[in-house]
Amino acid sequence: MARRERGQGPGGRFSCPHCTYSTNLKGDFKRHQLTHTGEKPHECTFCGKRFSLKGNLQVHLHVHARQINLY
Repeated sequence: MARRERGQGPGGRFSCPHCTYSTNLKGDFKRHQLTHTGEKPHECTFCGKRFSLKGNLQVHLHVHARQINLY
């Protein structure tokens, strides 16, 4: 079983230095940081649009799937 990394804040929480957000899950904290950095690492291979979350890219890909099926 994998060991979870604990944050440095009170109660082992990860606290955002830019706002009041805090969580005890590292993954949630990393995802939250994207709201401040504006980073969008996931790019659509069809149109080049970029997304901060992989799940949002996957939803967007349905637009292209519908376009392909219409022709």
